[in-house]
Amino acid sequence: MNRLRTCVAMLSIATMIVAAIFLMVPEVHLSVIVAMGIGGAALAIVAPFEAMDRPARRRVLYACLAHVLAMIATLGLLVVTEASIRPLSVVALLLTVGAVLSGWAFKSRNRRRRVGWNDYYD
Repeated sequence: MNRLRTCVAMLSIATMIVAAIFLMVPEVHLSVIVAMGIGGAALAIVAPFEAMDRPARRRVLYACLAHVLAMIATLGLLVVTEASIRPLSVVALLLTVGAVLSGWAFKSRNRRRRVGWNDYYD
């Protein structure tokens, strides 16, 4: 679960950096940046906490799904505002990484700790 949390933290940082870069692009509207910030913040909320039990793992899953939904909204806003292909491709890449992390979080959401096995989950 530590690797998943590390990847979630890196995706959150990458999302915030891209949103900050989009502030300097004149064709990207503020609504796009706000939607990206919401997605990055959803991941940043759960990244620093341990996820050793099932409810905590489900919170990571819900945060990943919130990021995916925010990136879908961002992609929709970019299409509506008729942005060029570069911002669309960057947001599509963030959406894809978020979807992969959502799948990983979904796969590991019901793992149980095996007693006697040092940090082994089944």
